[in-house]
Amino acid sequence: MVVNPGDPRYNLDNFIKIGEGSTGIVCIASDRDTGRQVAVKKMDLRKQQRRELLFNEVVIMRDYHHPNIVEMYNSFLVEDELWVVMEFLEGGALTDIVTHARMDEEQIATVGLVWGGVGRLG
Repeated sequence: MVVNPGDPRYNLDNFIKIGEGSTGIVCIASDRDTGRQVAVKKMDLRKQQRRELLFNEVVIMRDYHHPNIVEMYNSFLVEDELWVVMEFLEGGALTDIVTHARMDEEQIATVGLVWGGVGRLG
């Protein structure tokens, strides 16, 4: 099974929308069990043309772990939305960073690994 059973709203609260992308919105929330802030990407499955691609990315993020890639904690189906709960990293959207910052070749290669690899969710 790709997603975990249950409703993450029982463990998460204080949702604040921090961004929006092509596949959905991103919020930060507080995890009641751990006290940590997490990022929650909410993707409306009714609006996705290729839902299977979202689930494939969830499987990849769930199965592969690396210290340089954002950690995915859980995924859930909440009504018609796929929620992906992951590590919250301060610093803003990667899109903003690559569009407004001048980077050298090594930095571009690093961003390319995360952007084009398993660290990207839309």
